[in-house]
Amino acid sequence: MATENDNSYGLDPRTGQQIWSRNFGTPFAIQQDAHLASCTDIVPNIGVTSTPVVDSVNHMVYMTARSWTTGVPAYDMHKLSTTTGAEQPGFPVASAASPTTTDPHLRCPNELQRPGLLLLDGVVYAAFGSHCVINPYEAGSSG
Repeated sequence: MATENDNSYGLDPRTGQQIWSRNFGTPFAIQQDAHLASCTDIVPNIGVTSTPVVDSVNHMVYMTARSWTTGVPAYDMHKLSTTTGAEQPGFPVASAASPTTTDPHLRCPNELQRPGLLLLDGVVYAAFGSHCVINPYEAGSSG
């Protein structure tokens, strides 16, 4: 389970009891961006919005979190153990799509990673789309 406040919780599938928790940092506060301040579909924070995906064979869960980890709002991909919540080696991975990238096809100042993640043949796919249809935005995906 994950929240817009950049928190994630592992629950025992039989009892529903919490077995671990993680925080991914400071979530993106919608009011910190003048372009998005009028957008009220997700308030007050944007953290983990999309549905995480579970690799049940390897007991891992992948999720994206929008945080202020680098001084700008950016998405990071996390890979956690489903049993302990421990972040796996090599993670988190910063998304290639960020507001500071110089490639205009990967910028996402007004994009939201809302669609659920897809795990297919060992690759996790994360789709991005416009947030409240506020320009500038470019639809795209990052895998």
